[in-house]
Amino acid sequence: ILTEKRASVRRTFRREEIVLGLAMILLAIYAAVKFFCNQMTYEKEVFLLYLITAYFLMKGIKQISRHYLNLILYSAVPLLIGALVFLLTGKDSVLGITDFLEQSEAIGSYLFMVICIGTLLCCVEKKRKMAFFYGILSICGYFVLLLLGDAMGVCLTVIWLIIMPVLFPPTVILIKKNLILCFAFAIILSNMPLLQLGENIQMNVQYNLQYSVYINLIISVAGIFICRYWDKIPKEREPEQILMIKFQLWYKQVAVFLLSVLLLCTLMGNRMMEVSGHIGVEILKSFSSALEKAIMQNESFYQQLLEDYGLVGCFSGIVLCVLFGSQIKRKWKKADGTRRIFLAIGVAFWAQTFFYQLQPFSTPAFVIILSMALAAR
Repeated sequence: ILTEKRASVRRTFRREEIVLGLAMILLAIYAAVKFFCNQMTYEKEVFLLYLITAYFLMKGIKQISRHYLNLILYSAVPLLIGALVFLLTGKDSVLGITDFLEQSEAIGSYLFMVICIGTLLCCVEKKRKMAFFYGILSICGYFVLLLLGDAMGVCLTVIWLIIMPVLFPPTVILIKKNLILCFAFAIILSNMPLLQLGENIQMNVQYNLQYSVYINLIISVAGIFICRYWDKIPKEREPEQILMIKFQLWYKQVAVFLLSVLLLCTLMGNRMMEVSGHIGVEILKSFSSALEKAIMQNESFYQQLLEDYGLVGCFSGIVLCVLFGSQIKRKWKKADGTRRIFLAIGVAFWAQTFFYQLQPFSTPAFVIILSMALAAR
């Protein structure tokens, strides 16, 4: 009988939900103790309780749609327009964009969410106008990230763009749209040093002109190679029926290379500055310095748990990460196109928690998307 009851509990509540329930009880007790002791520092506990409650409430939605993601992108339009106007002209808007931009972690996490959703929907959307809207919105978000100089956000965005064809079937349409976005992002990055000549442009970092030279060389070589390969695609077949497996393999290799460079720069830290200046080393030094600065400025979710709740809190966060990761992996095999989009955005959320703490601007939307992805039929 006990065995049957345990099996019934496991079917009703998954392991990550049991851990979240226990965390909810402990957080409520911790916040109550602070309140009765007149310690008005229980905002973090209340915010975490709100997130866990939202996760359980959204599990009641069994049918998911891309319209939920469209609402997030529509709400981002005025913010991006206001941010671009302020950063390019120095004029604030009625939205109070300056207060928003002063919170570097919040804006970085929020823009990463917008870019993730926009680029993914752009690559899978069949309607041309909507795909164009998603692409323009993603490019604007990426441009704001570059103006703010958030090296970590830029790195996460580039890696997300590269692994997208690895997560989804590499059809001709998806690869084509993804390459357009890759080239657009690269061209914007290569021209950032020219914007430094403007008088009213607000830029938090200085871009090296050598960046432009190397990026333009990469664009030229990659463009020639891709154009030659593209001519081999059979024109008589439907693009949606052609899978570019070889291109997917190349994307995997590029992703491994970029992750290796990111890991190298992160591990070497200040020691990168001691490396003698050979060809390309100065660019690597500049990138490593910007990356280290971004890591030092931001505080990861697990660092926040370690500081606020000690080793137990950090260990609980890691356990939740592992449990949700295994749950996403299990759901991924049986998921359809729309659900895979939600699951992929959930993966992006857990990836960014290693570099950003939970933010009220983006985390509630991420949590809702993850809950809907895991609970949908």
